Amino acid sequence: MPITITAVSAGPPTVIGGTTEWTHEFPVRLDRPLDAGDEFDDESPLPGTGWTVYDTTRSNLPSDVNTIHTKDAVRVRDGNLEIRTARHCLTGDEIASAENESPDGAVCPEGTRTMYTSGRINTDFLYDAPFEMEVRARMSDDMIDGMYFAAWLLNDQPYCTAPGVEKSQMTEIDTTEVLSARAKTTNTTHVTCEKRENATGTRRDGHSMPGQIAGAWNTYRMTWDGYAVRYYFNDQLVPSDRGQTPETTAETLRMEVDEFRSALNDHPYQIIINSHVFPDTVT
Repeated sequence: MPITITAVSAGPPTVIGGTTEWTHEFPVRLDRPLDAGDEFDDESPLPGTGWTVYDTTRSNLPSDVNTIHTKDAVRVRDGNLEIRTARHCLTGDEIASAENESPDGAVCPEGTRTMYTSGRINTDFLYDAPFEMEVRARMSDDMIDGMYFAAWLLNDQPYCTAPGVEKSQMTEIDTTEVLSARAKTTNTTHVTCEKRENATGTRRDGHSMPGQIAGAWNTYRMTWDGYAVRYYFNDQLVPSDRGQTPETTAETLRMEVDEFRSALNDHPYQIIINSHVFPDTVT
């Protein structure tokens, strides 16, 4: 809806003479619940209300962090959420900016430090189990080793890497998790964790299926029906990496049924969508 602004001179010392009037129309940001999903058809360039767009604090970043999440890397256009990942070649105390983007994304020359800017958004903890999540997504045509994209669910319980957390009912369900240089989809269910040195210590069950990732539109779907978590890649059930049944159940995770169902059912979830580039030291 447009608004009209009228500015009237308050006296001789002011800049405005007489009356000035103009109209401004704000872009629409849809205020709608996200529990039924999001088609990303907002007229605003940022996702509609309900999404938080990360903006990483750039000072004092750990030495092993090479991706900074910025609001500039996220926009909504033509019915899609777009996340743009860019390589930056830095010297000295420089921080990643549009001015030091690598031309055409080329590998940084010797004597510079490589950093990336990318995007991450998340909802609040809106979703109760059981549920189904479907994502239609496409990674860029270029196959870049380490470039990663994910759309996933996380409940409100802490990881066991957090200080003081020895055991937790955290649950992470990776509906979409792909790397552009790998011709396969991967899906992992993490259910509960126990403290381990330098590790999440989660009980997990991995799944994967070959397929074209870079440059292709794919549909990724996950269902949790109260008995099992199942993953689908372009409507095909994704098999287990361990040669067992394709479903994630209490049995496949070697858990008691009540503990398994409690971790999955008793806490609300948020959706996270993010992209980044892993350091060279990460396989």
